[in-house]
Amino acid sequence: MRIFKSVCLSMAVCLAAASANADVYQCDRIKMGRDGWISEVIFFSIDEASNSAAIHDAYTEAFHGGAMKAQLAEATAKRFRVKWTVRNVKTSNTGAIIPRVRYSAVLDRKTLKLFINATLSGADNRPWGEAQCKVLK
Repeated sequence: MRIFKSVCLSMAVCLAAASANADVYQCDRIKMGRDGWISEVIFFSIDEASNSAAIHDAYTEAFHGGAMKAQLAEATAKRFRVKWTVRNVKTSNTGAIIPRVRYSAVLDRKTLKLFINATLSGADNRPWGEAQCKVLK
């Protein structure tokens, strides 16, 4: 986990450097539903000026090779909503390939609390989690 955090931190800083206006958030999971699929640590880079975002977590690292672009679906005075899809995810319990895992995360700008959920294609479960975030840049 320590190596993953340092890799993510390095990637998050690089993402932010690509845009001088980006804010980088480190979100540490504090609660999770029984279905899993929510990383312990999630990094977001959000640039309101260019209406762009990026995400880096254990799943983007394992199945995308690192950070990936995300959709900044909402940016208000109260919250950010970020969406992204990780493709061709191999499950750890059966080795099955899930074609798409769609994530949606809402970050409360005042409390820095993150609420995240995932939709797995072909599955009925709805993984969810909560995290406490801090601004890195």
